[in-house]
Order: sequence, then structure tokens, then C-alpha cells
Amino acid sequence: MLRPRWLEGHAVFARLFLELGVDEPPPPEPVWAAEIAQRSLFAEGPQGVGAYAVTNLLGDFGFERQLVVAPFARGQGLGRRMMTHLAGRFRAQGCTRWVLNVKRDNTPALELYTSLGMRPTREATTLRVTRAQLAALPSSSPEGAWSRCRWRTAAR
Repeated sequence: MLRPRWLEGHAVFARLFLELGVDEPPPPEPVWAAEIAQRSLFAEGPQGVGAYAVTNLLGDFGFERQLVVAPFARGQGLGRRMMTHLAGRFRAQGCTRWVLNVKRDNTPALELYTSLGMRPTREATTLRVTRAQLAALPSSSPEGAWSRCRWRTAAR
């Protein structure tokens, strides 16, 4: 069973989020409710929730932010079923492009994505800013920052 936009799913999300192997803790429940829940999809089976995905849609561009399969559900085709469902959802929403990021050493994910026809297009280095670091940055009006950005671009 698929559960889109499962607002009550924060506890499951937080538990599975740890499988990503990132340095930060899972986003707290208020952030989950305000920013993530509406873009999430959970897959639930007889043993409980076995996977979740979080996506973004930017015009005709679909971005899979996270896909996590619980350890107990790995090797059963759940990741493939989630990817197939997401592909259909992106197509239905008018996406003509679909991308995701994956760690170089995540061999099972790379094998899954490659088996579905996805191909690497580039390697990147990620620079991370935590929510706490972001909150500590000096404030600036969005219009002021945008004006400076346009000016610099035009001055080149």
C-alpha cells in the first residue's frame, strides 16, 4: 500500500532517514510537517513501512531527493516498485526530466538506477550548510540579494 503525503509518518521517516548515512539528524517534526510531508510517499507492507521517497517538482523537472528502503525490505523489489511509481507520477505531472543524487559508494542504489535505464551525467561535490548554520547567517532582504545578483550578472 502506498501512502502519499502521510503527515503522521514523521517517526517512520526519522527512523529510515538514519539509513541515508548523513551527518545531520532527521529534520524535526515541525520541519517535516511544513516542508517534507506533502512531498513524501511511503510504501507499507505486512511487516510495516518498508520504504519512503521524497520528491520535488520544479516545472517539467522531477527531482528525487531521497529514496530509502528499510533493511528488512531490501532485496525484495520494493525500491524498483517505488521508482516505477515515481516515474509514473512524474510523467503524469508533466516532467520531461528526472534526476537524483546518489553516493558513489551506494552500490545497490547505483545498480537499481542503472537497471532502470538511468545513467550518470556528472560527479559533484556537495557542500553542506546545516539548518543551524543557515539560521546564523546575517539576514538580507530577498529583493536586495536578488538585485545584487542581477547586477553582478549584468556587469560581466
